[in-house]
Amino acid sequence: MVDQFHHPEYADILILSNVVRDGKPAGLADAGTYFHTDYSYLETPARATLLYSIQVPKRRAATRCSRTSTRPTTALPDSLKKKIENLVALHHYGNRDDLDETSRTAASLLTEEQKRTLRWVRHPVARRHPVTGRTALYAVSGSSFGIEGMPEDEAH
Repeated sequence: MVDQFHHPEYADILILSNVVRDGKPAGLADAGTYFHTDYSYLETPARATLLYSIQVPKRRAATRCSRTSTRPTTALPDSLKKKIENLVALHHYGNRDDLDETSRTAASLLTEEQKRTLRWVRHPVARRHPVTGRTALYAVSGSSFGIEGMPEDEAH
């Protein structure tokens, strides 16, 4: 599991920080460098994400959070809804547009053990919310690497 930046007392809290202490990062520094869905690389992704800032830069930051919306799915033509209802997106840890591990936007460096434990995960492109039953699109630019059975140029 990728857990080096989880809070030591509360494993559900992921520390995001660009601070370096004693030569080591105090938290995940690249968390907002590309649009993604948190933990989509896990079989059971995060149910929700909250951002709580302790230290904020003096100059205006460009952090943005967005909620998953069912509006884009309901606005689709019926023919397109039918086309996507059985599509499956492939998710993995990292940024599909930047696979260079030395790059800040590739995602945090992983140990060899962590790399061995990560697997490709399949999530429906049209994903039903477990409580409301509404359908939302669940294939995003950073963390989904393609769609099963679809040519790469169409899946991005």
